[in-house]
Amino acid sequence: MHAHNPRHRDLVPVMAVAAIAVVGAAALYFMNFGPQNEVPRGINMITAAVVDQAGATVLPTQPGR
Repeated sequence: MHAHNPRHRDLVPVMAVAAIAVVGAAALYFMNFGPQNEVPRGINMITAAVVDQAGATVLPTQPGR
């Protein structure tokens, strides 16, 4: 007969959270440094609309060198 150790059940949520954290960190890393890290043009239009609704002014910046 096999006795169940209650400490193993306590580790299941910890392992699940650790797995989710690793997958999330990998996804963020891939999105920032992946092969297609260009911002889509539609994002600029959405940002301009939000800034306009807020009543703010957007000034262009010099690209990084």
